[in-house]
Amino acid sequence: MMKHFPFAVLLSLALCAAPPSARAQVSVEVWSADMMVQLPGFFCQPDQYFMQCFDVDEAECRTVSAQEAQRCAEDLADQLPDVLNMPEDGRQWGTELGRCAGIGYDRVLADRKSDAPRCNPRG
Repeated sequence: MMKHFPFAVLLSLALCAAPPSARAQVSVEVWSADMMVQLPGFFCQPDQYFMQCFDVDEAECRTVSAQEAQRCAEDLADQLPDVLNMPEDGRQWGTELGRCAGIGYDRVLADRKSDAPRCNPRG
């Protein structure tokens, strides 16, 4: 089980959140569909933990992260509001979705995780 996960990195998962000066409302369906595209793309960049700390290629990273994002979206469905007030709700729920998907990714691929200290911080 993963004790430390790069949660700070996931804050940028508010990719679909508008700048603070631009307030908008987005349906949960639109937001979820966008996150299902955005999250694997974010997770599977070459400089991200998910690519650097696991023995996977980009295609497998995208597949696993998309599956975990979908699982987490289903788990969170009862908690998500019908309409998200952006950017605040996008940031909040994007962080929750990203955290869940990242923990799931780590669990699914645990046997292929690097032993490198940067991938397994102590504390």
